[in-house]
Amino acid sequence: MAYVILSLLFFLTLLSYNIRFSITVLFTVLFATISIGGLLEIAQSTLTTNRSGSWDDAIANAFGASLGCVSYGLIWLLYQRQHESSIL
Repeated sequence: MAYVILSLLFFLTLLSYNIRFSITVLFTVLFATISIGGLLEIAQSTLTTNRSGSWDDAIANAFGASLGCVSYGLIWLLYQRQHESSIL
């Protein structure tokens, strides 16, 4: 759930800078969010003594990031279709 929210926050941040949604932006946010999750798992396994990194956690983080990106993409698509139909 955290990575769904994190990816949605990335998109909202980009919107505040007037960066328009595109496939490139989608994959950039997806890559950044998955990278953060992977780096945190590596940090857990190497920098702490009472925690361990897990492939299962990394996969769950990537799934959450993907779900957030797909959710935002669908919301954007529905918004665009609604906006187009109101113009016609």
